[in-house]
Amino acid sequence: TAELVLCPYNYVFDPGIRNALGIELGNAAVIIDEGHNVEDVCREGASFECSLKDLDEGVRELRSVVGFYSEADPALVFMELMYTWLDKHLREAKGQNRAEGRFHGGGYRKLSGPVTPGPEERLWKGEDGERALLAALCPTLASAGGNPDSLRKHALMCVDNAIRVADYTSSLRQKINNTGKSFGESSLGKCYNAAKAVRSLLTNPRDYVLYAVPDLDHPGDDGFNASRRGDSRGAR
Repeated sequence: TAELVLCPYNYVFDPGIRNALGIELGNAAVIIDEGHNVEDVCREGASFECSLKDLDEGVRELRSVVGFYSEADPALVFMELMYTWLDKHLREAKGQNRAEGRFHGGGYRKLSGPVTPGPEERLWKGEDGERALLAALCPTLASAGGNPDSLRKHALMCVDNAIRVADYTSSLRQKINNTGKSFGESSLGKCYNAAKAVRSLLTNPRDYVLYAVPDLDHPGDDGFNASRRGDSRGAR
């Protein structure tokens, strides 16, 4: 039998969408129209945005989920660490700018070319981003002066455990699906996407820019962005 599927680029290139929709590319012929747009689509698909509000809501829901499904604990640990890290750096950035008499004019800025942090923002490029996330995921070990190999090992273990339990095909997600309810699905989805993005940055740090901004999509929101580097644009 033959099947013809017409879909937007990101349905094919974004692994999260492919997994969610059950799209399998094995033994498939993929025809791409307007191929000059593929580079931007791939870069967009490899980038990730998450607000402090998303992390906070994820932590709150996962605390309830763990009360019913103890195996969700690795997802909760990861989300709590990321929330604490992001909240800390945004607070520090705000305090620094107040001390320096700087202010943030408001509005989320889209950047192109060289990426530089604005007021109340934090930016880590390449391996600096990796070091920032290692400290975020292993705060006790990092403060004790743990060596980079040990930090990396423990950080990847934390991330991989979160991915394992939050994956769409995990036994935990299957248990929740079998109840016919959506309780926990939102927070586990947020955890999975965030953990996969962090995993990608830790695996290929030189390809990414890690960007913490006080305005992500809406005024008043805090968030971070892990954006794939490219020739023509940096963090969004």
